[in-house]
Amino acid sequence: MTVEIYSDFYEIYDLIQFHILDKDTNYKIYSIQAMIFQDIKSCKKNFKEISIDLSKIFPNLKKESFHNNKLNDDGLYSGYYFEFANGDVAGTYCYDWYAKTGWSDNLRVSLYSAEFDNWLSN
Repeated sequence: MTVEIYSDFYEIYDLIQFHILDKDTNYKIYSIQAMIFQDIKSCKKNFKEISIDLSKIFPNLKKESFHNNKLNDDGLYSGYYFEFANGDVAGTYCYDWYAKTGWSDNLRVSLYSAEFDNWLSN
């Protein structure tokens, strides 16, 4: 289940999103993302800066990247991410949605559990 929280109280981000299992009475969070809706040019500049900050936070983890990966027929995305020994992932991503979707381009800073990352990949 995806939960999205929009608030005017956030100083930087427009939306916080997290994922839990539908029937989990413990409400374990499997991923959390903070999003900023912005044009793709600003997004790419900011996500590079955030990746540098993440490199400082996780100096012992190797930084991986990908650029302009296709999201079905909906758009492109790029990212920098760090994978922990247990498979959990921290990263920053830019989503460049095609106009036909009606979705806003956005920058995301994310923390994913290994279980959620595996679910996304399959």
